Order: sequence, then C-alpha cells, then structure tokens
Amino acid sequence: MNRVTRAARRRRELRETYRRSIQFAIATAASDRERRELMTMATRQGADI
Repeated sequence: MNRVTRAARRRRELRETYRRSIQFAIATAASDRERRELMTMATRQGADI
C-alpha cells in the first residue's frame, strides 16, 4: 500500500472520529440552545452530521 492511500485512509478515519464526537456532544447537550450552537459550529467546520 502506498503512502498516498495510507494518508487518505487516515484523513477519512479522523473525519469519522470527529463526526462521532460531534454527534456525541450534540446528543449530550444540556439545552436546545447548546445543541443548536454545536450544530452551527459543526456545520461551519464542514462536518456532515
């Protein structure tokens, strides 16, 4: 396996981990306002939730 493929896989894994942590944060958000803020922040950073 070449370096490029490994790098691409690593990026994909990081993106997946990031998405999961965002979903967890939204799921455990205390209030609707907090949840909305988290979703806005995530969307701004290009996460597909």
